[in-house]
Amino acid sequence: KKKFQAMFEIASIVTGPSDHVRNNLIELGCPRHKARTLHNGVHLDRIPFKTRILKTNEDPVRFLFVGRLSPKKDPITLVRSFALAVQMLADRKISLTLIGDGPLLDQVRREIDTLKLSGHIRLMGRLPHEKVLSEYQNAHIYVQHSITAADGDQEGLPVSITEALASGLPVISTKHSGIPEVVSHGENGYLVDEGDTQAMASFMAELARADEKWPEFGRHGRKLLEE
Repeated sequence: KKKFQAMFEIASIVTGPSDHVRNNLIELGCPRHKARTLHNGVHLDRIPFKTRILKTNEDPVRFLFVGRLSPKKDPITLVRSFALAVQMLADRKISLTLIGDGPLLDQVRREIDTLKLSGHIRLMGRLPHEKVLSEYQNAHIYVQHSITAADGDQEGLPVSITEALASGLPVISTKHSGIPEVVSHGENGYLVDEGDTQAMASFMAELARADEKWPEFGRHGRKLLEE
C-alpha cells in the first residue's frame, strides 16, 4: 500500500481496466481526478461476428472456457457446475472445452475423472491466439466462474469474456470485479454469485435449451464491444 501511495504522488494518470478497479484505486488513496477507467481494447477486425444457431435438437451444445487454470478463474467450480448441467440436460448432448494451462491443471483433470466427465469435456491446454479465436467461432455459449481468490487476487476485466462477446457468444459468468460492466444479465448473458454452483448449472441448462435467445444475446454483446 505504501508503494501505491508513492506511485499516486508521481503519476499523472492511474488507469484500471474496469470501473471496479478504478474504485479500488481510489479506496487505496489515488486522487479521484487521477484515477481513470481504460478498457482493454479488442481487435474487432480479427474477431468475426457469428450468429449462433442450433440446426436440430440432436446437435450438441458446445460450451467454452478460455483462461489460465488459476484460483481466481475457479475452473473446479466451473467443472462441477457443468456436471450438474449434464444431469439437468440428460436428454441433450452438451460438451465443454477448456483452453488454458496453469497451477490447477492436475486438479481439474482429477475432478473430471471423479465426476466421470471425460466424454463431455475437452482439455486443450494452452493454444495460440489464432486457434483460440477459431474455438470462439465453434462454440455456442461461453462460461467462466471467476472469484476472488484466497490471497485476494481478482480479475480486472477478462479479455476472454470481451472476445467471446465480440464473437457473438452469450456469456454465463459471475458478479465479480468488472465482469458485470460487460455482461448484462438477461441481455447478453447471465450472472451468478461467486461460488454458486447450482445457479451456474441452472443457467447453463436454461440457455442450452433456449437457443432462440442466442442470436439476440450475441448481437447485444457485439454492439457493446463495438461501442
